[in-house]
Amino acid sequence: WWAYFPVALVLKTPLPVLLGGLIALRRPFRLPRSLVWFPSLYAVSALFSSVDIGYRHLLPLLPFLYVGLGVLLSRERLPLRRWLLLGGACWLIVGTLRTMPYPLTFFNELAGGPSGGYRYLVDSNLDWGQNLWDLRDWMAEQGIPRVAYAHYSPARPAVYGVTADFLPPDPRAVPFAPWEPSAGWYAIGATVLQGPYAPGRNTYAWFRSTAPVARLGNALFLYHVPARPAADWAALCEGVPLSAEAVRTALGHPLERTFHLDCAQTQVTPAGGSPGLVVAPPDAPSPLRAERVTRLLADDGHTERLVYRVDGAAPSPATAMAVDFDGPLAFAGYTLPQGTASPGRTITLLTYWRVTEVPSRPLSLMAHWVAPDGRTVAVGDGLGFPLDQWRVGDQLVQRHTFTVPADAAPGTYTFRVGAYWLDTLSRWASPAGDALTLGPVVVRAEDR
Repeated sequence: WWAYFPVALVLKTPLPVLLGGLIALRRPFRLPRSLVWFPSLYAVSALFSSVDIGYRHLLPLLPFLYVGLGVLLSRERLPLRRWLLLGGACWLIVGTLRTMPYPLTFFNELAGGPSGGYRYLVDSNLDWGQNLWDLRDWMAEQGIPRVAYAHYSPARPAVYGVTADFLPPDPRAVPFAPWEPSAGWYAIGATVLQGPYAPGRNTYAWFRSTAPVARLGNALFLYHVPARPAADWAALCEGVPLSAEAVRTALGHPLERTFHLDCAQTQVTPAGGSPGLVVAPPDAPSPLRAERVTRLLADDGHTERLVYRVDGAAPSPATAMAVDFDGPLAFAGYTLPQGTASPGRTITLLTYWRVTEVPSRPLSLMAHWVAPDGRTVAVGDGLGFPLDQWRVGDQLVQRHTFTVPADAAPGTYTFRVGAYWLDTLSRWASPAGDALTLGPVVVRAEDR
């Protein structure tokens, strides 16, 4: 990566030095050639280096940088020059001393200081396993006899008085489930936390998505994983390139059920009340009654998918309505977050259903937005759960999305909701008729 060393230089060189360099660059030709040629050639060659593993490879530049700055700044005739240099020197001293006793972890303010540097650079820029003494003392203070330890350093924790179970990438690693770590205390080094040297970029994504209990020396993260029931099922959203076997491997145990669905339309909670996971692309709506536990990254570092944990209880509608249709679904109620709407805006209706039998014919759920005069002004029909994956007792939440027409007249609007067979387009019947009236939503004159 050609920009590696420029980024390292900008983030790990003290900021007053960089600012002084910008001032000095106004007259670069006033420098002696002996201070220019070698660092220039070295800096250019670094752009093509394949050894992108540490700021230390830039250390040969620093003597030339500091001497050159001294020469140029001594010749500057800036207003308040002495006070500016004194302020820069104090800034340099304070910024350096605040990293002690962990000088390796120095990062300047552009990176968020020593505590923020791990977001940009790790390995020898930050983390060489130097915090085992601190870990021993912290465990003694907290009364913690044993931790699970993840690091790429060959240092042996036992030599430092630390009792640990090793995690990947150590060849002595105990079994480890990346998406559902076992209960206990974990000490994760910043380098493997971010992906390098770990078996995969997302090996420690669960921890990367969780706030640590403590941080030792800016480079070792401490986490506590509480005990809780294991996930029993997994819902894989459309656009998630994962197999059921890959999910089982990430969880470390077999699943009772894995199913696929279009999460932009439908959320499914299996019967039984057991907890489960929803794996969704980042642009999918967040599941109801769910906690985001893991953010998985693609190779380019961007969010590829999100993992949510659902506690098992089915979401409850804001308005409960028990209606039996002559089809394989029973209506349970609805939620309408917006009570008013403006032309051009989006409004979302959630309808709640329970599977009473597995259908043998294709079907769809109906939702029409109806104007005060009875006209249908928008349609939000759909179903995102393939019929071959249904089971009796499943709870479905269907998301119906409407865009309010730009010419929508002020007044009170309602929804007509039901279900119909796709092969004949015939609606299901119920004691309330072939459609339920829900709402209202008010479009006000001043909203236009």
